[in-house]
Amino acid sequence: MAKCVKKKKVQPADNAVVDIARKVALLGVGVASLTREKAEKLTADLVKKGNITQAEGRKLTQDLIKKSVATKKDMEKKIDTELKKAMNSAKFAKDSDFKRLEKKVAQLEKKLAAKKTVKKKK
Repeated sequence: MAKCVKKKKVQPADNAVVDIARKVALLGVGVASLTREKAEKLTADLVKKGNITQAEGRKLTQDLIKKSVATKKDMEKKIDTELKKAMNSAKFAKDSDFKRLEKKVAQLEKKLAAKKTVKKKK
């Protein structure tokens, strides 16, 4: 008889982890796109065209860089929060789970060894 094999459904947690990875990749592209050099080039072009003064250009460059850094930090926090949510919902074992299980196994081994010692004495 042929065995009926059930297809594993992708759990929402699995989708969340994939979504987080996608967001991280997109964030990297976005943050990398606004480098100091690009901000300086943008403002230099505006100064060259006469749209802003040299002083305004320096200020704009500083503002763009500050905004880029702030946005990057904000996105890192959001990604960290979302990644923690995804990891928790994915039911991955945590260090505390392993430590608890190791302690339980040690206790059981100790009990088993004690029972073996009692049997040998009989």
